[in-house]
Amino acid sequence: MNHAKINLQVSIRAKHLKVTPIRLALLECLEQLQKPISIQELVELLPTGLADQVTVYRAMQSFVKAGLAREVNLRHGHVDYESASSSDHHHLVCTSCGRVEDFEECGMDELIRDVLKKHPEFSQVQEHALELFGTCKSCMKK
Repeated sequence: MNHAKINLQVSIRAKHLKVTPIRLALLECLEQLQKPISIQELVELLPTGLADQVTVYRAMQSFVKAGLAREVNLRHGHVDYESASSSDHHHLVCTSCGRVEDFEECGMDELIRDVLKKHPEFSQVQEHALELFGTCKSCMKK
């Protein structure tokens, strides 16, 4: 077994989840893709017959709960998932063609400090998500 698969197994076990072929295959897909992906797309990437949509959905929910994956709402009718091990980043989404690009440096740290000052009933923010929706240059030319 290669080093990457062993690391994935360790990651799964560290979150107190059982290492199964489906969990291992899903985490490997998420790590390799490094982009948001739907349940249906995940099923299509898996070896034929390994899992159906319900099984993949349940596995992804266990990953989200354990902090191995993140849910991403790109406003196209379903939730996408991405690896939680990727760097803190956000998404630019074209509302015409669906193109998605990642970006970093959102300036959120300063905003969070300001918001917490104005809302003393909250003490901290554990995570945030930011998706920007617009039109890509290719679609603007059409």
